This record gives sequence, C-alpha cells and structure tokens, in this order.
Amino acid sequence: MATILHVDDQIAAREIVRSTLEREGHSVLPAASGEDAVQFARDKQPDLILLDRLMPGMDGMAVLKTLFEQAETRDIPVLMVSAIYTPRDVEKAFMAGAAGYLRKPYDRVELVREVERALKPRRRSGGAPAR
Repeated sequence: MATILHVDDQIAAREIVRSTLEREGHSVLPAASGEDAVQFARDKQPDLILLDRLMPGMDGMAVLKTLFEQAETRDIPVLMVSAIYTPRDVEKAFMAGAAGYLRKPYDRVELVREVERALKPRRRSGGAPAR
C-alpha cells in the first residue's frame, strides 16, 4: 500500500482518483490547490504525487518546480495530470522532472497502471528513485 497525494481543484476528479486507488489498496490524500500540495508533500512525505497541471493560483508546473527545488520533496515521483495533452506540454512536464503524464478525463485502467509503474522504483529500492 502506498500513500498518494492527489492534487486537483476539481472535487469530481479527486473523488474518481480516490475511489479508484483506494480499491487498489492505496491511501489517497486530497489537496485542492498547489499551495496545499507543497505543504502536504513536505509534511506527509507521500510515496507518489498525482498533480493536476491546470489550477488557479499556483499551477501544476509551478508546484513541480517547487517540489524539485526542496530537498525534502525532490525525490517524490510526480505524475502530471491534464486535459491538455499536446506534445509540447508533455515534454515540458518531463523536462521539469515529472515521472509520467496522464490525460484527463481519467481512464481508470491507465491510472492504476501508471501509478503502479511510478511506484515500482521506490518499492524496489526501499526509497525514492534516483533522478
């Protein structure tokens, strides 16, 4: 079982992810803003972060940058999530350090598969994957 921080300003999206991943045995911590995400990541040290790219205030790319600038959060894998799925946006997310990129609306099978893929390096090594 992993602890996953899910950051999305949309309640419906948070509920879909929570129900899907809890059925797989994971614990899901919800966050509704980028600012909350940074604080929760520091305080809770989740195994994985699912991060919406488009949010009011601090957007997903700003959160990703902040997480990788901080020693206590830089090794937490982040899966970027967005309805925007252009090659340029996906490339920018990977260049910023994202471990993956998921398209909204969620395909539940793909969500579970990508979460498990992102968690494998942490489970194998007993800690965070090297970046």
